[in-house]
Amino acid sequence: MTIGETFQTGPAPAGRRVVVIGAGPAGLAATEKLLAHGLQPIVVAPADDWGGRAFVGASEADAGSPAGDVDFLRFRGRAARIRSAVRLITGHVAWAIEDGAVLLAGRDGISRLAFDRLVLATGAETRPIPLPGGQLSGVTDLGTLYRAPEQAGNTTIGQRPVLIGGGPGLYEVADRLVRAGRRLTAVIDLDPDPWRRGPIGAESGRPGTGLGRWLRLVGRDVPVLTGITRLRVEGDGHVERIIATDGRGETRDIVCDTVGVGHGMIADHRLLASAGVALAFDPDRRAFLPQLDAEGRVPECPGLYVAGEAGPHPRPAVADRLGAAAGLAVASDLGIAEARIELARMTPLLSHDRRTGAEIAVDHPYPTGWVLAQDDDAPIDPASGLTLGRLKQVAARHRLDRLGRAAAVLGVDLARAGGLGRAGVLAELIAALGALPLAGLGTSQGESPAMPVPLGMLAAAGRGQVNDITERAG
Repeated sequence: MTIGETFQTGPAPAGRRVVVIGAGPAGLAATEKLLAHGLQPIVVAPADDWGGRAFVGASEADAGSPAGDVDFLRFRGRAARIRSAVRLITGHVAWAIEDGAVLLAGRDGISRLAFDRLVLATGAETRPIPLPGGQLSGVTDLGTLYRAPEQAGNTTIGQRPVLIGGGPGLYEVADRLVRAGRRLTAVIDLDPDPWRRGPIGAESGRPGTGLGRWLRLVGRDVPVLTGITRLRVEGDGHVERIIATDGRGETRDIVCDTVGVGHGMIADHRLLASAGVALAFDPDRRAFLPQLDAEGRVPECPGLYVAGEAGPHPRPAVADRLGAAAGLAVASDLGIAEARIELARMTPLLSHDRRTGAEIAVDHPYPTGWVLAQDDDAPIDPASGLTLGRLKQVAARHRLDRLGRAAAVLGVDLARAGGLGRAGVLAELIAALGALPLAGLGTSQGESPAMPVPLGMLAAAGRGQVNDITERAG
């Protein structure tokens, strides 16, 4: 078992064992607030340090790299300050919640970590956009490029990157790269009416910020292409160009070596589902979500809290604030008056964040019709070989009225890493092809295990090798 070297403090007082799952921006903010109010949480992270999806490898990045990113630099400094004050379990994946404990999968098998309060800061995944040629090396998701600037020696992003997507998240990633000194070849906005609802539209929720981002792109001579109806990525094993076709049938050959693509994000609620928490369909976000109060509590399961993004776009500021709220909610529920006062002051901002997230989801829906108009060789799930053409053929022969059944028929493994994003896209496409309500397809988030677990770990658990680390927390 890999236990972080900061596992130093004694056992928590009765009723005050707090566990935080996730060490990204939301998990860090929750941990800071817990520490500030006299609690010493146990933090569980799959990687060997703080980071999460938004700031992976944060503590290992070169301090002299040209990141130019205030969010990242602040995050790294904050993580360094609290590292010695928390008990950190690394190298483990939180697999399921049962009987007041989290099951952790590590190299030595399955371990149980008991808790009195549990904060889930499990992040979100980018929803991919199937493109012909999308299986080529050099095609990656926008989330990966979002965190590229702070990774020393990063080779994910080349010299001529193109970003493809829609909504404020597309421009946030572009702006982040531009501010980090990266040169962008083009930004392709797939929204049908990007100028009303895009970077400068009032419905984006933050029009002033969006306008500033757009102006920075214009000032750096970054072309922003709209009205593109078809795209194809070409290259000999690696991305070399994009062929873009507009509504008039005119084509444009864009030479590039990196393609970042994605549209919105899907929050990861698989652990909640494993605990029996009901996920209800949210028509605004077109996704199955838990019912939470404003501060992130799960009313049907006292002692569980959720921290993370409020909307379908990468905004560390939002994740940070919601993480802080979850930490304060824990402290407040444990009777700490100062935390209750601080949380009350934050409530108006939290309500605004969640409302804005819903508005953005409505204003920037996933481009299902656009995807269905692409060439049939567009890969939906490269690992299984599922293409857009094959999905259309199967949907014409079978009634794919449940997401789980459809995945089995199509041979798509939704439990693999990145499966949440694929599940969301698959559901949108199946609903459109079958003229079915999206809510009726169900969700993959309730399936077990909550996270992919190597077979060796399951075998160890089957042999009874389940370690209880509650007594070893000190």
